[in-house]
Order: sequence, then structure tokens, then C-alpha cells
Amino acid sequence: MDMKRADIGLLLSLDVLLDEQHVSRAANRLNLSQSAMSSQLARLREWFGDPLLIPSGNGRGMVLTPRAEALQAPLRAALQSLNAAIAANAFDPQHDARTFTIAANDNAFSALVRPLAQAVLREAPGIRLRCIAPDYANMAPRMERGDVDLYLGAARMVAPSLKQRLLLRDDFCVARRHDDLAPMDMAVYTSRPHVLISPAGQFSSIIDDALANLQQQRRVAMTVATYTQAASMVASSDAVATLPSAFLRSLGFSLRIDPLPFALDAFDYAMAWHPRVHDDPAHRWLRERLLAGLHDGPGA
Repeated sequence: MDMKRADIGLLLSLDVLLDEQHVSRAANRLNLSQSAMSSQLARLREWFGDPLLIPSGNGRGMVLTPRAEALQAPLRAALQSLNAAIAANAFDPQHDARTFTIAANDNAFSALVRPLAQAVLREAPGIRLRCIAPDYANMAPRMERGDVDLYLGAARMVAPSLKQRLLLRDDFCVARRHDDLAPMDMAVYTSRPHVLISPAGQFSSIIDDALANLQQQRRVAMTVATYTQAASMVASSDAVATLPSAFLRSLGFSLRIDPLPFALDAFDYAMAWHPRVHDDPAHRWLRERLLAGLHDGPGA
């Protein structure tokens, strides 16, 4: 028997024929005509080189040949396994178990991951979220391998090979101690020590580029790895930090927040994923739940 000639439709018909042991009943069960069912049985007999079913001696139905008897149980098991594999592509958040790995810094976590996580905790008890720091240089290869499911953060960091959707537009503000009452103008901004967020420990950023274009300069006194560390530092010192407004609104402690004393382009948050999971039901549910959380607001 040549498996290259296998026809899943014929195997399904054989399973029903072996179960019913009757051509007419099998035809009715499969919504086929009796002649079509007989034609399929003839093809099966040719394929297996065996009659498979022969008329019963009492004239009622058919009986299985030894070859058919040997086929019946493994064929049923194989078809059930195939059906289970196909059904596994469905996704039920109430009952399915899965771990999603999300790459996001603490800024994106506060603005995007936190409301998503709250919804997942409510709606999908079997789902786990693993939040890791973004590895921008290797994001696309890690997504291709399945190490990362979703990136949340600055749209400008998304590789062209990934799919993405813009989520929010944000701008930068100046954060400082809540009782610092000095008017925030360029002179105050450039005279204060600054805390800069740089996981690599660099002492300049796009802020310094924008200031240089205005023939201005600030003094970066300290670099930290996360936005939360920067906010904590300026809350208890004379330093200031230039931070995204969405992140600042999400903080649980009080800071004075002022507009920047110079123009700086707004930036976009995006979610990004690999094309291989674009149509995966579980991944699609995660993306849709994130969008729903943004639409519902902070309480989502």
C-alpha cells in the first residue's frame, strides 16, 4: 500500500464503514448517496488489496475481513489524534494554559502591560505572562525562534521584518520633586542635575541632541537602568528627569510634572510580533485583549 495515495476523505469513509458495517447506513451518516459510498468502498478495496467488508451470510449488512478488523482500532485512534491536533488550534482563555513572553521596559509596562495583565488575571486563569527587558538588537530573531511573543514599546525600535500596530502617541515631560516650585523654563532645566535612563550607562540621548540644536546643554549627573529608578531619584532630590507623560501618570507617588521648555517630537508606542504567529488564535486573543484594555482605559 502506498501512503502517497492516501486520501483523508477515504479514510474517514472507511472508519464509518467499519463502524456501521453497512453501506447504506454509512452513506446516510456521511450524507452521501449509496452509489458514491459504494464507489469509495471499491477504491478502498483496491488501495488495501483486500475486500475489507463482505456480505453477511444472513443477508443483513456486512462483516469485516481480518484485514479490516486489524485496521479498525488504529485507524480510529489515528483519526482521533488528527482531529485533536486540528482542534488544538482553537483557544479558550477560560481553560487553556499557555505562557506568553512579553518584552517591555518599565515605561511600556506601566502604560501597556499592566492593564493587559489585570485583564488576563481576571479572564484567563491558566495564562501566564513572562515580562522581560527588550533585547532590541536580537528582537526579530528571538521572536522567530519563539523566545518572545510580543514586544511593547517605542515604535522606532521595531524591526521591518516584524508586524506592528501603533497603540499610543506620547510626549516627554519634566519630572521633579513635588515641592520644587521654581518655574520650569530653559534656564532652570539646564541648570539642574539630570537623571538619564540608559541601561547601557550612556550619558547622552535624543534630549541632548535636541538641546544641542538650540545651542543649549544640560548636565547629566546620573544614569539609571529604568524609568522607575529615575522617578524615584528625582522625587527625593534636586535632580530632574525627562520622562514620558504616560509613565508619569501611572506612578503611585507624587511628582511635579511640567511641559518641556523646548519642542521635542512626540513618539509612538507599538506592539510588534512575528508574522509566524499572526493567525495563531491564542496570540490574536492576546493582541485583541491589549487593544481592548487601551480602549477601556486604565481600569481595564
